[in-house]
Amino acid sequence: MKKVLTLAFAVVNVTFAQSSLPAGTYSLGGDIAIHSAFSKDDGYERDEMSVIFDPSITYFLIDQLAFEVNPVLQLNIDRYSFSDSYYNDSWEYRSIMMGIAGGARYYVDMQKVSPFAGFEFGVLWANSEPEKFEFSKLGTPHVLVGAKAGAAIFLSTSAALEPKLRLNYQTIGDYKQFDVYAGVGVSYFIKK
Repeated sequence: MKKVLTLAFAVVNVTFAQSSLPAGTYSLGGDIAIHSAFSKDDGYERDEMSVIFDPSITYFLIDQLAFEVNPVLQLNIDRYSFSDSYYNDSWEYRSIMMGIAGGARYYVDMQKVSPFAGFEFGVLWANSEPEKFEFSKLGTPHVLVGAKAGAAIFLSTSAALEPKLRLNYQTIGDYKQFDVYAGVGVSYFIKK
């Protein structure tokens, strides 16, 4: 009986291993996301697809509170078409966006699953000729502000999957855009 209780205690202890994220912890990780949208209005159609590479480096300044820096690379393909009784046309626009983002997130420590919420901000630049990419041809900066929520699901004391929902608001000159992204990231935590 004593062996059974010891084994049960060990299983429970491993199952509910503490995932505390103390000050001084670093995290390396990131997301790969695919964004797709379609709109149709009065003869005008837009089909948009983006692939986003979003690596991140975070540092916990205080327990459970991480500050992050994210270099961003986004590949976009937009297809447009317009037709009415007089005119019919379609075209494709490809671009690469790159930039830097930062933010913070707060983790609620609930052992193996730690929900989090946070904000982000950044600046992105676009190049409309990805086949002939040149830094000198980067266009008007896009300003990005957003919020995110999700959970770190710890697979071990150092590795976690992070499903999340992101809401982003971008301004590009006078143009404004609101996006919703759902994705899964990974993080590796380096505790001191």
